[in-house]
Parts: sequence; structure tokens; C-alpha cells
Amino acid sequence: MIFKEFKIKYLDQDFSTEQINKLTDSVGDIYMDNPLHALTLLHQVDQNIVCSLKYYQKFFLKEVSQAIQKCYNQGGRLFFIGCGTSGRIAKQLESKWIYFFDQNKQYGNNKILNKFVQSIIAGGPHALINAQPRFEDGYLSGQQALINHNITSNDLVILISASGSPQFNIGAGEYAHKKNAKVFYFYNNKSVPQSTQTFLDHPDIQPILIESGPQAIAGSTRLQAASLTIFCLGNTLNIILSEILNIDIGSDLIKFSSFID
Repeated sequence: MIFKEFKIKYLDQDFSTEQINKLTDSVGDIYMDNPLHALTLLHQVDQNIVCSLKYYQKFFLKEVSQAIQKCYNQGGRLFFIGCGTSGRIAKQLESKWIYFFDQNKQYGNNKILNKFVQSIIAGGPHALINAQPRFEDGYLSGQQALINHNITSNDLVILISASGSPQFNIGAGEYAHKKNAKVFYFYNNKSVPQSTQTFLDHPDIQPILIESGPQAIAGSTRLQAASLTIFCLGNTLNIILSEILNIDIGSDLIKFSSFID
């Protein structure tokens, strides 16, 4: 396979999540002369994701919440899976779930509920500190990451990626699908590699495209994309906890509706 063909199939397709927002393309120079104006521009880019939050609420929130509720009711587990920043988001969502029960011992006796939310980051715990690109690009690594979890049709897997490009996610997603688990793919970039699009085109895979647009600061941090993902999926967990426990848990997880009103 020549490089051009390889690039089309596996590499970037002008990812919006890798680009810098036009409002802030000179924010470094602006900051030197007017720090307040520079911060104002950064906040303006942040405000742009509110439309994306509303889009998730309108078109996906109910479906994802119902799928998670069904997964819990049938004794399954919810897996968040990602690479790099997205993998850290997966870990953060799991930690928020665990934190809630650590702080509310009256709900802590249900072992199934305590272990319901789980997360996997490409490269394992080391990837929380140091990037592990060889795992992110590894289809087989994605499969291997799920093998020891005994995935069944009762489980739900939510893949997370800003760009929608990691082969690790595709490997994990296809493995979960072969085990008859339900699979969602939450991503922020409309133009994905051919390999990802082929995966998303499968009738049993549910794409959740929530575009974040170009970032306020270009680079791997993906400020708006990461924030958007945490708000969307964090709110979904908030709703699930409220329904399962029949309580108003307020701000223990992210209060989504109050943020966008």
C-alpha cells in the first residue's frame, strides 16, 4: 500500500479537532498586548459548544440514557473506552461514578451498581501520564483490551474519540460487537478516516457525532472537544443515577441542563 492510500484509509482527514479556531488564531500575540481581550476570545470559543450540547440533548440524550438503563437492568456493565485525552475522559467518568458512592455510603452496598461503570484507556494506567501512541494506532491492542473483561450481550460499550481516528477504538468496538454487546461511538469530528467510516456504517454500531469545531488552542489537549464530551456523557450518568436511585443528586455529577439554559 503506497503512502497516499495509507493516509486516506488510516490518517487524518483535515480533522477540525486538530485545527485552531479563527477567533483565537493570534491569541498569543493578542495576549501580549491585551490579556483580558485574549481571555474573552477564549471564552467566546467555549460558548460555541453550547449549541453542540443542545444538539446532544435533543437528538441523543434520551437514546443513550435508555440504552444505559437497559444495560443496568439486565445486569450488564457500561464501558467507556478511549485513547489519550479521550481515554482520560473515560477514566474521569468512571472516577466520578465511584466518587459518588464513596461519598454516599447509604448506596454503597449494591456491588453491581458500584462496579457498573468501567473504563479503558489505550496503553493502560501509564497512558494517564505518558502518551502511548503505539497502542492508539493498534487495532489488535483494542481487541486485547477487552478480552479479559468477558464481554456479553448484556454489556454496553461507548467508544470516545475527538477525531474518530484511533484504530484502538475500532478494534475494541468490533470485538464488543462480535460478543453481541451494544456499541456507541461518541466523536467530535465529521471527517473521519475510511476505516472508521466503514466501522460506523455497520447497522449495529450507533454513531454519536457531536461536533466541537476547531479548538481555541491547537494541539492534543482539544479543549472544547474534551469539555463537550465530559458535559454530554457526565450529564447522562447524572440522569442514570437519578433514575436508578430515585433521588436528585444535584451537582455530584455534571448538571447539564442548568449549564445550557
